[in-house]
Amino acid sequence: MLGRCLRALRTRAGLTGREAESAATLDQGHISRVENGHVRLGPKPLARLLTLYRADSRARYLAHLLWSRTHLPEEARGIWLDLGPDGRPLGPRR
Repeated sequence: MLGRCLRALRTRAGLTGREAESAATLDQGHISRVENGHVRLGPKPLARLLTLYRADSRARYLAHLLWSRTHLPEEARGIWLDLGPDGRPLGPRR
């Protein structure tokens, strides 16, 4: 879910993956791997990307929420809210 959020922000900012990697000093292909959920993103690269994408406070909050969810143990992830396609909470996951 974080990857989809970051892809939407990058697209809205009008950047390609390579342009974002270059500006955020990330390895080639890293953006694609993050956006497709193959690798995790550290807190500093996340902050660089959010700044680069000119994310507003709502988008930053959502991205940080999703980021923290990916760093929880699997058994603890069920307590978080599921989000709809518009990014709004649907309610507790059961």
